[in-house]
Amino acid sequence: MEVVTVGRVYHKGYNLKLRYLKQKETCGDGSFGTCYKIILVEKGSGIVRINSSRYIFTAPCAFCLNELEDISFGDTGSISLRTICFQPEVINKVFNYSNVNQKPRQLSGLDFDDTYLLRIFTVRTSAYLGLLNIGPSSLKRIVSIFNLISLELEEQRDVDWPCRSRSFLFELLIVLQRIFLEGQPIDNIAVSEKYPEIAEIILYLHTNYMNKITVAEISRKFNINRTTLGTQFIEVTGLTVIAYLIKLRLDLAEMLLRDTLLPIAEIYERVGFSDRTHFGRTFSKHTGCTPSEYRKKYCWM
Repeated sequence: MEVVTVGRVYHKGYNLKLRYLKQKETCGDGSFGTCYKIILVEKGSGIVRINSSRYIFTAPCAFCLNELEDISFGDTGSISLRTICFQPEVINKVFNYSNVNQKPRQLSGLDFDDTYLLRIFTVRTSAYLGLLNIGPSSLKRIVSIFNLISLELEEQRDVDWPCRSRSFLFELLIVLQRIFLEGQPIDNIAVSEKYPEIAEIILYLHTNYMNKITVAEISRKFNINRTTLGTQFIEVTGLTVIAYLIKLRLDLAEMLLRDTLLPIAEIYERVGFSDRTHFGRTFSKHTGCTPSEYRKKYCWM
């Protein structure tokens, strides 16, 4: 199977190495070819074969498989699934399967920073074999992004369709990466276990950053006193809730400015800012340059 979406009207003949697959295409003969694969299982459970091993899964979950892993679901009548396949160069033009896995790294600077998005495909441990269990709130956001990618690749509504499709993929990877980190023994795991509700709040921020969020809203939603919330959140993250949210939004804005050609107005709205002036002022304070200057300096496209 060729992992590519071909431009039809805008950028006619252009091959974007990103593809959305419906359930029938996902099931097929189990052969996806050489690519990264995100297989979302929304409903059902069963046994799946990955290469020569068999695993039990229960929805909602996502299989994040690398270029060496192939999957076969067999009889899929009782489950609901769909897939996004892509090549590493869709994330960054210098990426290939060799350099994103290389140790010591061949990449440096911002190129190396972008490999963060691919850890769900490149890291394998006894506790993580590429399967992520997804909670209800995260599932809603992931389904939404899958739908956006599917629609953008199908409609190709304007000249920005390749960049916009890639930007939705970035957002999907960020959500999945956070789910991955919540299940891994990272540095602050002891604190996260001490305050499990803070881990839930962090995940909530990562799946809802595009919406208006207040401390009062979070306090009500998670039934936690605002003072307690502030104290525990700083202990876990080193930042206040709002400072963490702003940093999350700005980090994504940096990525979209660096790795796409989407209009700046679309970017600041996508990451949760409602006012361009406020976005520009906050971005400049965070990075030392305006969004336009940042793009001119770091965008590789």
